[in-house]
Amino acid sequence: MRGTPTKGKRFGGSSAHQKAMMGNLVASMIAAESIVTTEAKAKALRPIVEKVVTAAKNSPEVRCTPSAASSRSSATRT
Repeated sequence: MRGTPTKGKRFGGSSAHQKAMMGNLVASMIAAESIVTTEAKAKALRPIVEKVVTAAKNSPEVRCTPSAASSRSSATRT
């Protein structure tokens, strides 16, 4: 659907693909603290990661137990 206006870039896929990709990038960013990606994806990812980090800082669960509660898989937990 080329004629359909979208809000922001879709990075070569549907909105579902973008949500999945951004979720994976956020999980990788939190787990590894740095990732290698394109500049456009990094610019789109930055506000999302900042919101997640701010929410984690303000969450009372994180202050009590420093576990990776928001990670996507148990393999990324340390």
